[in-house]
Amino acid sequence: MNTLRFGSLAVAGLFSLALSAGPAEAASQLLGDSGWRVHFGSGLNIRFDGVTNDRAEVKIEKIAQFTDPFDRGVGPTLEVTFEQVSFDAVPFISVEAESVLNQTGSNWAGFNFSLTEATNGAGTNVKFDETKTFGDDDPFKIDPFTTFDFNSELTNLEVGGGSLANGDVWLPGSGNGAGELVIFAAPVSSGTKRAFFFKEQPIIPLPAAAWTGLVSLVGLGVVSYGKRVRRLISE
Repeated sequence: MNTLRFGSLAVAGLFSLALSAGPAEAASQLLGDSGWRVHFGSGLNIRFDGVTNDRAEVKIEKIAQFTDPFDRGVGPTLEVTFEQVSFDAVPFISVEAESVLNQTGSNWAGFNFSLTEATNGAGTNVKFDETKTFGDDDPFKIDPFTTFDFNSELTNLEVGGGSLANGDVWLPGSGNGAGELVIFAAPVSSGTKRAFFFKEQPIIPLPAAAWTGLVSLVGLGVVSYGKRVRRLISE
């Protein structure tokens, strides 16, 4: 694990991305001799940090700029495609640090990371490694968020319990001892090479009116159920 990651240079790079004129063209980058290539588009930039000596992991850093507004409570998404290009590809991809700029016009209540298969290669499916991400001596730093939750398949990670104001920069995994977001990439040794999507999406709080409506609907359902039970008892 690197001890010097991102910091002021990353923030400077992020704002350089934000101030650049016009949308960025789609980019493709070979991640050294890791056996993986990464594809990404507007709002994203990726830096290759190297492959570990034991060829267990390829390490990268990311910059993500979210500028599109929320649409009826649904956040914009940014997506990276990882493509296996050799049969001796390393098994783990580690996002060592990321700079995320909130320019959506809304304060965020959380953030979602997800993995989706693009091919059905042999072997175990792509998933987050919960132990390597949060279970070691340097757990993945998610400040200002305080909670995290994986789904049962380990293909979705949601962080929450905090807030990121519009215009602020979030630095997950940045700094000394800040951990890494680790993906088990499940490379194959024959047949159709692996490819998968890594998607990120901010989350905003459910508006009070929506909560009120939801509670009302639940209440109506309970009342309706109670009436049906009473009718059955009286028959």
